[in-house]
Amino acid sequence: MFKTKRALALALAGTMAVSNFAVASASELTTEDKLDVLMDLGIILGDSSNDDSLDLNTNMERYRSVVLMLRLTEEDENGFNQAELMEQYDSEGEASFADAGQFSSYVETLMAYTYNNDLGIDGYEDGTFRPVDTMTDKAYAKIMLESLGYDYNEDFTWAEVGEKAEEVGLIEDADSIDNSTAEFGEIVDMTYDTLASEVKGESITLGEKIGKAVVETELEVASVDALNLKQIQVTFNTAVDEDSATDIENYSLDADDADLDDSDLELVGDNTVVITLGTEAKQQETVTLTVENVVAENGKVLDETEIELSFLDQTIPTVDTVEVVGNETLKVTFSEPMMTVLEDNFEVREGSKKLYIDDVVAVDDTNVEWYVNLYNDLNEGEIDVTVDDAEDFAGFNVIKETVTVDVTVDEDAPEVVEYKDATTTEVTLVFDEDVQIKDSDLDNFYHTNSNNTADNVAVEGNEITLTFTSNELPEGTAYVYINEEAIADLWDNENDQIMIKVDVDVDYDAPVIEEVTVESETQIVIELDEALDEDSAEDEDNFMLVDADGEEVDEIKKVVYDDSDEFTLTVDFKEELSGEYTLFIEDVEDLHGNDLNAEIGFEVEDLTAPSFADFSATLYDAGEEVQIIKISFGEEMNTEDKYSVADEDNYVIDGTELTEIDEAHIEVVDNGESIEIFVPNADEDGIDLTDGMIVELARVADAAGNYTAPLADTLTLSAAGTVEIESADAIDAETIVITFDDELVEVEPEDLEIVTTDEAVTFEMSSVDADENSDGNTELTITLAEELDDDATFGGLGLKVKVIGNVSENKYGENIDSAEIAIVDEITPEVAVDADDNEIVTFTHADGLTVLKDTVTIEFTEDLSTANADLIATDLDIRVSGDAIDSSDEELVGGIDYTTSVSGNVLTIEFAQDFVAEDEIEINLDSTVNYLADVAGAEVEALSIAIEVE
Repeated sequence: MFKTKRALALALAGTMAVSNFAVASASELTTEDKLDVLMDLGIILGDSSNDDSLDLNTNMERYRSVVLMLRLTEEDENGFNQAELMEQYDSEGEASFADAGQFSSYVETLMAYTYNNDLGIDGYEDGTFRPVDTMTDKAYAKIMLESLGYDYNEDFTWAEVGEKAEEVGLIEDADSIDNSTAEFGEIVDMTYDTLASEVKGESITLGEKIGKAVVETELEVASVDALNLKQIQVTFNTAVDEDSATDIENYSLDADDADLDDSDLELVGDNTVVITLGTEAKQQETVTLTVENVVAENGKVLDETEIELSFLDQTIPTVDTVEVVGNETLKVTFSEPMMTVLEDNFEVREGSKKLYIDDVVAVDDTNVEWYVNLYNDLNEGEIDVTVDDAEDFAGFNVIKETVTVDVTVDEDAPEVVEYKDATTTEVTLVFDEDVQIKDSDLDNFYHTNSNNTADNVAVEGNEITLTFTSNELPEGTAYVYINEEAIADLWDNENDQIMIKVDVDVDYDAPVIEEVTVESETQIVIELDEALDEDSAEDEDNFMLVDADGEEVDEIKKVVYDDSDEFTLTVDFKEELSGEYTLFIEDVEDLHGNDLNAEIGFEVEDLTAPSFADFSATLYDAGEEVQIIKISFGEEMNTEDKYSVADEDNYVIDGTELTEIDEAHIEVVDNGESIEIFVPNADEDGIDLTDGMIVELARVADAAGNYTAPLADTLTLSAAGTVEIESADAIDAETIVITFDDELVEVEPEDLEIVTTDEAVTFEMSSVDADENSDGNTELTITLAEELDDDATFGGLGLKVKVIGNVSENKYGENIDSAEIAIVDEITPEVAVDADDNEIVTFTHADGLTVLKDTVTIEFTEDLSTANADLIATDLDIRVSGDAIDSSDEELVGGIDYTTSVSGNVLTIEFAQDFVAEDEIEINLDSTVNYLADVAGAEVEALSIAIEVE
């Protein structure tokens, strides 16, 4: 026996939150679980005054069952379902069933309401309702079927109730419906399963339809059909949100001819989208349509779905309607988009009089509706319009048809009936008829006041879209105006002054990157979903490029923002890229101040052919038993198959083919960027090599498959050289980093000497660490026994590296080049401190004499660069809180609220405002530093100063 601590009550109550069971399938739930869900949804209501447990095996009276059915109905415009309307019904004096007058007032109201409203509930043949009789399982199944929209005696008969209930999914076995008394547990099961079942003819459950979902329908594409060569119809299995369903970014098309560019999308009904293509398909063309991110009304989001479909248009187009929409304008609607519609395709007669046509134009990009503009005004009465020979995109001509149309002159001015798509930059006004612009002066179109004029006004049929890019609409409530006589309908009835109140959608969403396209080795294009602030979008400092090794690459040349068609960022690079990269974007804003902070991974294919002119050949161990020719290509090369650099057939050395030299062979080194050719000398049946000899190469290819333009070329063997010091940097007062252009297999620190430029001082090395950098070259980190000055000098003299030994060498025995190299100052400037370790920062009030503005001076450990000293203001993030400003934590604007200047090692910040006691000033670095650096270019990396004004 099923028991529950909840009691059944007839009193109506507000709907409660859906329980956690609501998303489970019916098969996973017990009857008690289903009852919990139904009570939470307000279908079955609890009565806290009754502590008796409810026996699910007890019988159910008819009137209680009818109340349950009434609760399974949609709400009206006031938010009431039939059960709630029944409770409010005034039954006094109303006709009712034959047995009325014997029951409680609630039951009497129910009987009268049922009798006088077409609810699909019948009494017995004798005219009685018998509300307190027990409900049978068959009768309740019939009621539930009708709740799902099935018509009794049309979709099923009394004898077929069980079979239909099983088919729909209300019961598992038709034989279980035997017209016996229904226990309460059966009522609960069938009620829950009814809510979980789809409504007749719809792809949505009854629960979802009435806002009391017990299961949620996953959004799917039910079907995709090519209506003609120009239109695709996408039908979803449930109602969808119009904005997402008609967003072209949620669709892509893989096709040879058909194209989504400049396409038009329209939601028809609540679950069907018709896509009118920008470029039509060809007959029998097969395409793949991808749909994703469409949102259902129940909040479910469509996963990426691919559908293959073929276009085959064998349908002859027809004329759907012909309307008179203006004093000299007809609107002809075809059954499908038309490719060719000309003046000659129409004949218009007013009785025996032929009316001449001025021109024919499409109403919009769908090419379904067309304006036929006449030379003369139409008169009241009838006209005959004949349409013939207009051609669709499959080449079929329209079926010739003559349509008689009544001409009724319109004398009413156009009126706005609604608005849509209201954002801070755009709103579309919908009129009660097609309209035209009479006075295109943008001063006629504005919001709030006449100063906030529109940037653009576009008309399409009965819609006018106003764009306010320069003068944005306020968030929340706004008023949009059109001056009188600025527009007119097509009857030339000019408008009265129009004022429409609109609710502007507030944009709190960051811009979304929709697509990244690698256009070339030096350019990528980023497409976004909305307009951007141009200044932040084109600020190169907001972009950082990182290679596959995680190293920052200084390759960004410029960024160009374009909103003329799509919203795109074009990023140009200084040099050709190849391989995998990540582009980091920060502080790029949309027009509403929402930040785009993104991380874009992309791969650039090598599209540049290798050039023989970039190759080099070096000879090592000349005359030795085994000699080595190293050929460096400058990039990773193909080492397999055709045009491989490892193919011995591709080389001829001093007139001798490499394949003819016994024991000669090739090894690939430097991650595929070089090869080593091992050649025995003449004593070992090879050839003796000397520098100056010629190596002939046949065509070779790089790793991306690009091959040299010539079929062959030559290289001249160079003698072995030296390993060069690529750079020497002082990164702090005790540390020097020396980088070589090759890997040293033997490292001897005593080969090097760190000295002052006059060589008067030689520095002792307290430690030396050798490592390999990302290029595979050796990097020495040297710790000095004596500290340098903060500007990487010693006693006012610079430092240099001298090579004094020749033990260190690379794998080919090449030693370090003896050329001296200056040590570069890469020591980061820091805020100087006094003897007590306090930062030397001074705040000075303006005195009107020597100090004209409130000023902060910051002393650094070394002289600062004076180049662009005024722009250092943009490197700072300064915030102020206190009585001197309108709100706490105000961020000041560099160059406006404060300026900067440099003298020696002192940075001076002058403020445009005067501060008062207890104001707090916080000075930090901005996210990007460009100008605050020492004279050698080393940028300040840390700055955090807090000042409390006294």
